[in-house]
Amino acid sequence: MFNWLKNIITHEIDSANERREENKKIIAFFPERFKHWGSGSVSDTRTIEKCAQYREEYRAKQKEIAVEKAREIAEMKEFNAKISKIFLRRVCYIDSNIFMSENNVIELLFDVISNKELVLADDNIVVIKEQYNELYKLKSSNQNDVSYKARLAFRRIEALYSEKILKINSLDADLKGESYADVAFVKEIVMQLKKGLLISFITEDLDLKIRLNLQVSSLGDIEQKNLKIYSLKDLEV
Repeated sequence: MFNWLKNIITHEIDSANERREENKKIIAFFPERFKHWGSGSVSDTRTIEKCAQYREEYRAKQKEIAVEKAREIAEMKEFNAKISKIFLRRVCYIDSNIFMSENNVIELLFDVISNKELVLADDNIVVIKEQYNELYKLKSSNQNDVSYKARLAFRRIEALYSEKILKINSLDADLKGESYADVAFVKEIVMQLKKGLLISFITEDLDLKIRLNLQVSSLGDIEQKNLKIYSLKDLEV
């Protein structure tokens, strides 16, 4: 009999403590509804009654938040799976228009790579000399938007280079040489495919995609299969 009564009392105390903690969370979640309420205790009658008015709404909001968080986690897993497919065990070239993009998906792409959420090999990403020179010249553009985006590209390149995820091919100390990257990209990628390497190329340049595909079409079936070209749309989830 005594144990039965003790269990009931313990249960009531636990329930009261849980309700008190939930009231604290309700007040913190709806601060504007309690800002003129004074400094009364979370356990006083008036506060308990006011929290009770918002309890169901609070619980519904928490469920919405939990569902949204689960959706974001699922989307992030899907995004990471896509990025893994693009980068892992492949040499990856990223066009300048991607390095310069302020698109949210591209921001996420570089965050994932820079934060090492994927285990990438050293020098997994390659910046060719002509691309580097092209971006360097764009930094001095009279168009503020272009120069800003070129500086953004350099910040991303520097971050990946410092993590040894990215390498820059045959860069001249005096920045001499070609600064038009499209033709160089085609030559570079075709050369690497002939060596039997698996290549990923991310670009939004339709003309460059066509030119590259035309050159690769003259290679063997294996080389053609070893090249995967991705656009911004391919990264979206």
